[in-house]
Amino acid sequence: MNDFDLEEIKETYITECYEILGRLETTLLYIESNPITKDHIDEMFRAFHTIKGTSGVFGYEHIVEFTHVVESLMEEVRSKKVELIPELISVLLECKDHITILIDLVAKNEETNADIQNNQKVIIQKLNPYVNVEPKRKGAEQPGSNLEELSSDLPWHISIRFKENTFKNGLEPIALLNFLNHIGKIINLIPILDHIPSLEHFDPENCYLGFEIEYVCNGGKELIEQAFEFVVDDCLLHILPPKSKFEDYLELMESLPEKNFRVLRILLFMGALSIQELREYNKNKKRKKKPPEKQAIGQVSDSKSTEDETIASVKPQRLTKESKIIRIDSTKLDHLINLVGELVIANANINQIASDKKDNEMIEAAYQVNHLVSEIRENALKLRMVQIGETFSRFQRVVRDVGKELDKDIELSISGGETELDKTVVEKINDPLMHLIRNAIDHGIESKEDRIAKNKSPKGKLSLHAYHETGFIVIEVKDDGKGFSKEKIYKKAIEKKIVSPDQVLSEQQIMQLVFQPGFSTAESITNISGRGVGLDVVSKNIESLRGTVSIYSEENQGSMIKIRLPLTLAIIDGFMVSIGSSYYVVPLDIVVECIEYKPSNVQKDRNFLNLRGEVLPFIRLYKMFQIKSSNTGRKNILVVQFGDKKAGILVDSLHGEVQIVIKPLGKIFSHLKGVSGSTILGNGAVALILDIPSLISITMSQETKEKIGQG
Repeated sequence: MNDFDLEEIKETYITECYEILGRLETTLLYIESNPITKDHIDEMFRAFHTIKGTSGVFGYEHIVEFTHVVESLMEEVRSKKVELIPELISVLLECKDHITILIDLVAKNEETNADIQNNQKVIIQKLNPYVNVEPKRKGAEQPGSNLEELSSDLPWHISIRFKENTFKNGLEPIALLNFLNHIGKIINLIPILDHIPSLEHFDPENCYLGFEIEYVCNGGKELIEQAFEFVVDDCLLHILPPKSKFEDYLELMESLPEKNFRVLRILLFMGALSIQELREYNKNKKRKKKPPEKQAIGQVSDSKSTEDETIASVKPQRLTKESKIIRIDSTKLDHLINLVGELVIANANINQIASDKKDNEMIEAAYQVNHLVSEIRENALKLRMVQIGETFSRFQRVVRDVGKELDKDIELSISGGETELDKTVVEKINDPLMHLIRNAIDHGIESKEDRIAKNKSPKGKLSLHAYHETGFIVIEVKDDGKGFSKEKIYKKAIEKKIVSPDQVLSEQQIMQLVFQPGFSTAESITNISGRGVGLDVVSKNIESLRGTVSIYSEENQGSMIKIRLPLTLAIIDGFMVSIGSSYYVVPLDIVVECIEYKPSNVQKDRNFLNLRGEVLPFIRLYKMFQIKSSNTGRKNILVVQFGDKKAGILVDSLHGEVQIVIKPLGKIFSHLKGVSGSTILGNGAVALILDIPSLISITMSQETKEKIGQG
């Protein structure tokens, strides 16, 4: 039997609260500009009710007090006594924000301060015109507090899970409950609906029900068992007498098919257990060296089968999606990825040894291990892949609030939210996207009056779109505003001496100037933007993720900022090349082809390559990195493509595909251009990972300077 730790349960409570609050905000933002349905109102009521109930179970009375007020308001809305007008929706968003702050404090084990308490009073005052409810006080309507009023007898606890064939055997669960009420009184009942499958797998002739019941009667256990006499073979049944020990309930939870925390929360909510008992159990567990022995519990089971068989038989073949999900601490996943990375390096070492020894059996065994390691790597990385839609959804609130502050009506559309990428990348892309969205609202989208004057819709449009592209994820932030003025950017860059007046730049190079530190074309400074801080941070953050950012704009029509990011920052497939004694790795996804180097295809002292009539930037890696190239033997060109840019890289030797673990460069090498990281090869040597976008940019800049010099 597993031990229960209060801190672990608290973490689950906090996680669930954040999920509920996230869905609540999405609903509030949706109904602000769309028709309101009864389902929306019920969903919001359940959100506040669930947080209130669960917080009460854990003893967080300050959260219960506040959510009780909001829940009462939502009850008035449900009964159509209060209309859910836009002003009230704004106040409910403030309520959601305040509850989030309270949950944050619980997560940090901190107490509320005077500012938070004052803010709560202000919010309640805003709610008073709609409903006047006193905050719920400690001890009011606590789960299980009315047991003594209902009956002088102490309650029994009954846990029952019906098998799927219950209906087919002519048995009716509701009739059983009615009979229980006839010989005693059900004072608390919670149905267990976890095992109802999806509609496509639902069989109306099967029973998927279960119940947790608090029950009082004048008889003893034998009387209760008689009530279940005809269903004993068609259910999993446990009966706990009054005042059962805490360990008895733990054993009950272990024997049920649901997750332990799910059952524990129900027992706490019903009042069968108290949070004080849970805390006392944890204290005693820490004092003792050995866990307490299991206590016997009242249980009725099938004598012809073991308890394990009974439990297995009650589980439906298809469980709901929720029951298939296991929450895992992200640090454990990070540790797993690190171990897989070390496994990849060790496997590369084995392959190298097998190749050097030229032992066919060893090579075959190494090949099989290599295949398994690849499978482990792919599945381990998938564990950290999350959909970007949740991150996108958070910006609905940002667009709403900033739009109201600037008196702009803006519609945010989201597509590609199901696109997956590494959780680490998702966490680090949040701030850059925030900068881009706020900048688009402030600088890009015009005021209502200006848009009408330009024959545009008064409502501005902003969109977030994500999709996969050859091993990368592309995120597009697009608006239909006034766009970027190339002439204005170029003029400002000359004023700030970022470029010289005689310097010739391409359209994309001019656009990239807005990512320079301190660069801003804003005519006035606001609290949103205009201080030249933001877009340079965007560029640096994206480059730190081995990504690129580009701007495409048409004046008075709008602009689009395109971000390309690698799917993962941990382990990738690469293509290894060498120059002299130095090894380099290029991400395999961007390798197009390999061709033999012919001097006739490259113009002398120029940085361009003629590839079957297509002119590509030509990167002489040995010259750029100032390393000695071998002058003898065949040379090769590695053709790569990143986004819409192609280039050829001159190298000495091609070594083929490799699995590599990306190791970040130290701070001392942070200024190094053209290299995004390093990796350890099977022979222990270090290879550098090439930053292809940076190399192409450097090559193009050198070509431009040479043209200006010749001119």
